[in-house]
Amino acid sequence: MQAKQGPAQKTHAAISRRVWMGAAIVLCIALLSAAAVWTLTHNDNTNATVSDAELWEVKRGDLKITVDEGGTLQAETVVRIRSRVQGNNTIIYLVPEGTVITPEDVASEKVLVELDSSALKERYTKQEISYQNASAAYTRAREDFEIQQKQNESDIKSAELALKFAHLELQQYLGENLAGTIAEETAFQKLGALEHLGGTALKTKTELQSNVSLAEEEVQRAKDRVTWTEKLFGNKYVTRNEVTADQLALKRKEAELQQANMDLKLFLRYQLPKQAESRHADVEEARRELDRVRARAKSEEAQASAKLKSAEATYNLEKEQLADLGRQIENCVIKATQPGLVVYASSTNYWRRSRNPIEEGTSVREREEIIHLPDLKTMIAEVKLHETTVQKVEPGQSAVITVDAYPDLRLKGTVQEVASLPDPQHWLQDVQVYTCVIAIDGSHPSLKPGMSCRTAITIREMMDTLYVPVQAVVGRGQERLCFLQTPSGTEERPVQLAGFDDRFAAITQGLKAGDRVIVNPSWTESAPSDALDTPAEDSSAPADQTERS
Repeated sequence: MQAKQGPAQKTHAAISRRVWMGAAIVLCIALLSAAAVWTLTHNDNTNATVSDAELWEVKRGDLKITVDEGGTLQAETVVRIRSRVQGNNTIIYLVPEGTVITPEDVASEKVLVELDSSALKERYTKQEISYQNASAAYTRAREDFEIQQKQNESDIKSAELALKFAHLELQQYLGENLAGTIAEETAFQKLGALEHLGGTALKTKTELQSNVSLAEEEVQRAKDRVTWTEKLFGNKYVTRNEVTADQLALKRKEAELQQANMDLKLFLRYQLPKQAESRHADVEEARRELDRVRARAKSEEAQASAKLKSAEATYNLEKEQLADLGRQIENCVIKATQPGLVVYASSTNYWRRSRNPIEEGTSVREREEIIHLPDLKTMIAEVKLHETTVQKVEPGQSAVITVDAYPDLRLKGTVQEVASLPDPQHWLQDVQVYTCVIAIDGSHPSLKPGMSCRTAITIREMMDTLYVPVQAVVGRGQERLCFLQTPSGTEERPVQLAGFDDRFAAITQGLKAGDRVIVNPSWTESAPSDALDTPAEDSSAPADQTERS
């Protein structure tokens, strides 16, 4: 006897039945789909009907293999106006974005940006006071230095004269010949015996020697007189008093002779050496004083020169700081220097535009970009090349540029530069792209930076070749096929390619002009997006001249 099922068990059983029924339905649908696919793929293609809109007649002619990429227009020359004021400064005036700066605006020095200069003007006033003080100190130091130089010249001249006069005194006393031979080791006690003694010393010596000679003669005469008087006294011709008087006169003369000899001896032994050595000492002292004056003058001049240099350095520093503040105040007003279109620096940078947009009241730091002035006379197109095509684009290749804003305008250009490294702004993407710069021929005033454009860069030109739409070629492994519409039905035809881009494929074998091929044959195996990356092309066509956009 079976137990009765509860509510939970009944619910579980119902769910199980529904799951099994759903699985059975899915299985039936899958079997039916597989049967339909098998029927379609194994059906005779010759019975398919194709409309004329799906057919393309194989043509022969000249074909350009191009690389088509989108990009933006930019000015070839862009003047970037930056703040040249130190620190952070507030924008108090800003020319409206989009203003076209004309040559007349440049001539009239049109103001583009004005920064707040009130704080700089206050600093300039204080700095001007410091500059005036430094200028006065510099002038005073320069005058003191000149005075010191003149004082040094006077002191040295006086010392030189003193030395000269001391030399003259020595020469005057000893004579020029003897004075020139005097030195510290000279024996001054023996100067009186030298034959070349001259000057005042020789005169004094001669006078003293003359006094001695006269005194000796006087003594001799006094002796002769005493002798004669004594003889007369013996003959009683004279009195004793007369003899005594003559004897006293003799003694007086002998005393005078002794005094004259003593004067000569004292002069030769004491006065002459003393006077000669004193005058020689005066010469040496004058020479030392001259050396001291010169050294003192050099030291004082060096001190005055150091003060002058210090005052000059302070003056130059204060002057440069004053001039720098003046330049910064002038730099607060930025004027137009060349024609162009005013574009705010933050308009081309999303992060800056969202965080710190350029506008009146915004604070900008030194060397921060404020305005871009692109020159609209010469324009370029910047495109991003896929990493699979960049190696095939080279400078010098021609290009055709179409601008989205002017769809009927077709511009000619030349590849100017291809970046060697990937664009760092696309580092988050799986595919690397490289910036390519295309110079646009001629001048087009209607073009503006930032406009979207399409570029077709010609990487290969093929003359007199067969070509079909690239959508008419399908891939099956390494084989390339086209499907032809013939009177008897659809025909599968293997082909070889010489090159292709995103529009046409050049055919070297398998087709002829006038054949009608099917574009996007729906019943065939669809070629994947990279099916034509390694086509079985004509071996004569260089591999690097095939391209897919």
